[in-house]
Amino acid sequence: MEAQNSFNSRKNSGLKIVGRHVFNVWRLIRGEVALTNYGYCNVVFHVLQQRIPHYSFETLTKWWTDGSALHQSRVVKNYIHRVQYVLQLIESQELISRTSEFARVFGVDFFSVISRGSQYKVESLMVRLSKPENYIMISPSRAQVGGQRAAEVIPMVMEPESGFYEDPVVVLDFQSLYPSVMIAYNYCYSTCLGKLGGGTQLGVMKDYVVQDGILPLMQGHLQIAPNHVMYVNQEIRRSLLARMLSEILDTRVMVKKAMKEYPSNKSLLKLLDARQLSLKFIANVTYGYTCASFSGRMPGIEIADSIVLSARETLERSIRFVNENPKWNARVVYGDTDSMFVQLKGRTRQEAFEIGYDISETITRMNPRPVKLKFEKVYHPCFLVTKKRYVGSSYETPGQVEPIFDAKGIETIRRDGVPAVQKIMETCIKTMFRTQDLSLVKSYLVRQLGKILEGRVPVPDLMFGKEVKLGRYSEKGVPPPGAIVSARRMELDPRSEPQYGERVPYVVVYGDPSARLTDQVVEPKELLRNKDLRLNGEYYIRKHVIPSLERILQLAGADVKSWYDEMPRVQRAIPMTALGAAAATGGGGGKGEGGGRKGEGGGASSTSLAAANIVPSEQTAAVLAAQHHETAGIVANNGDPAGQGAGMPGSEVGAAMAAKGAGNDAAVRTAMGPLGPTGPVGPPKFKPKRRRGGKGFVSVGSRIDRYYQSQSCMVCSNLIVGKKSGSDVCLECSSEQGRVKSIFTMQNRLSNAEKQFRATVNVCSSCCRAAPSGGAGVVGVHGFVGKGPTSLSLVSSSLAGMGVGAGGGVGGDETGTELVACESLECTVFWQRRRAQDAAVVAHHQTERVMRELEELDF
Repeated sequence: MEAQNSFNSRKNSGLKIVGRHVFNVWRLIRGEVALTNYGYCNVVFHVLQQRIPHYSFETLTKWWTDGSALHQSRVVKNYIHRVQYVLQLIESQELISRTSEFARVFGVDFFSVISRGSQYKVESLMVRLSKPENYIMISPSRAQVGGQRAAEVIPMVMEPESGFYEDPVVVLDFQSLYPSVMIAYNYCYSTCLGKLGGGTQLGVMKDYVVQDGILPLMQGHLQIAPNHVMYVNQEIRRSLLARMLSEILDTRVMVKKAMKEYPSNKSLLKLLDARQLSLKFIANVTYGYTCASFSGRMPGIEIADSIVLSARETLERSIRFVNENPKWNARVVYGDTDSMFVQLKGRTRQEAFEIGYDISETITRMNPRPVKLKFEKVYHPCFLVTKKRYVGSSYETPGQVEPIFDAKGIETIRRDGVPAVQKIMETCIKTMFRTQDLSLVKSYLVRQLGKILEGRVPVPDLMFGKEVKLGRYSEKGVPPPGAIVSARRMELDPRSEPQYGERVPYVVVYGDPSARLTDQVVEPKELLRNKDLRLNGEYYIRKHVIPSLERILQLAGADVKSWYDEMPRVQRAIPMTALGAAAATGGGGGKGEGGGRKGEGGGASSTSLAAANIVPSEQTAAVLAAQHHETAGIVANNGDPAGQGAGMPGSEVGAAMAAKGAGNDAAVRTAMGPLGPTGPVGPPKFKPKRRRGGKGFVSVGSRIDRYYQSQSCMVCSNLIVGKKSGSDVCLECSSEQGRVKSIFTMQNRLSNAEKQFRATVNVCSSCCRAAPSGGAGVVGVHGFVGKGPTSLSLVSSSLAGMGVGAGGGVGGDETGTELVACESLECTVFWQRRRAQDAAVVAHHQTERVMRELEELDF
């Protein structure tokens, strides 16, 4: 029973209801679509081309229990939509209709098509054919299967001549080679007479003996396979496998012909397509039935060796013929099981098509029917890397103008890396194919590597998604990163255990110099909770981008590693968060509203080297708390343009919004609590620790650049010279002539940040089936020009009207955060919204500080 339950959890749905088939649609989709993340929202997006929101269980629970009829209806609608999308997924992939058709062709029940293996289906057809011929299929024991001879032959896979091929390379493929060989040479259980000089063992039978007088009667009617196994020819007996495969292949040709005759009948096309796919499946797995040496139901290893060796000799004979024929002046540079790659040096693409068709026709005439060499395509140009790994610009017809990017076995189609590597690699290869200019490839690559280092690559493009199979890892070794992330998540919630084989997303962040990889992997949500974490660009570049590209581009003479070592390093300015900035400033008192500058109770303003002197106000602290409601446990209320927190649920937010005067930032920090905790798991861990000589907190393990004094002007970014420590504006920008320009610059910067934030909020609101957020619109200049004092209250009132604050459509009930409560980590718009929000918060802080300092200068 335990073994059965384990199998159900790994393969089936785990539920059984009498009279009902229970499908695990997640597992079925895994076999239909190749993705790096099989999360519900990601599958719907790639299969149905629709973006849907993802709400956390905490958000749904909060909506259901807060007593609001609107919220409860949204929870019900959310689950109704999920059920509807599951039905649409089943319909779009034709799971029911295709499985039904497979069951009819195979002759098995509906659920066995999904739950049983290929041997069961092949055997079902064989039994239906063997019964009229009075054959009885043997049923060997596990000991008999394990006691048969080992396989002696492997398919032919040439080591390719690795390199970059500018000349056309013709790809030729034997059509259904193994089934064709079984038909052509009459290989089968029913025609095999044993091995010459091989004793009495045949397959699983140890005492097989040919009856006396049979071999003399078969003189002239025997054919000896390359592995010295005897078979009678079709004149004596047509093999059962040959008969079955011939009918399958002929029927498939007939079905595909019928599909072309009725192109407008969609329902009939689906039916016929499912039928021809089932026939193709049986033809491809019949050879596997004969060579299943571990779990086989009726294996015949001698028959399997005959099939493989005959196919191998067919391919070798064809390669030798092509290389030695002076008519074509061609050379085979790679061969793999049933295909060969023929280089035509100095020929045009049109000549390559003509020669390719000629080769296929000539080789087909050399072999017995139905062995057929089929012309597949022309690569022009291409990279041949190693066995099973190549990529090229594919042309399938002479009239084709635009090539098809065709890759096998390289990182562009593998799912064990990150999307960023796939995109960069594909663009580099396409550029090389199109221009054959390494300088253009280098310039593009340097730009992309710079973006990774600067943090300008979307987070989903740097997310790994590898399968996790808990319970299969050794306790002696270090488990893979995905298993570590899953274990951390399960410490918080045991119900979050991933399904067997589920792809768990994770990212790699910067840690201590001596930290192991397992200490630097975190789940993507940690990037939202802890603003101190930064994606480890060096790791992604040196461990994934460079090795992947070097395997390809070094064949063209490029040294990707030296390109990276020689490129200039640029570190992008990364703004500090509310907690981080408050920690760095010391959280002391200070003059004016909001404090944060050098004052009576705090030390000098010391900030991150990347972002100069950014301290949050009460409005932005509130929106951060609303977006991180899972940490603060509160949601800001709409309709509070003054930012005072009136009518807001939760006294903590009200206290935070009302905090003004000396020590404002410290009051906000105290009322709101830490906005970005690392939680109990997820290294590197940052533990709050009080700093000597001040009221703020620092983070153990934080970056050293946090403690350097910043003297950059917030307006022009030039160094501040000639002013006291802690100033935010340089002499030129704070002069009488430069003040107007400074105000315009800061307001324009703030306005652009607001527009971007508003745009992403509107996109997310539409995805959540809500009206775009309203509010007071976009903040303008509001007359912040001219001489004399500039009122800071104008800035605050303007910010209250945008999405950064307690009102204006981001923190509210009807047009606020709850309508943008989506946490779909696979969605690029989600990360754009979070980045736009951070940019708006930073612009708000900087504008406040600059306006405050310019205001103080007038007094």
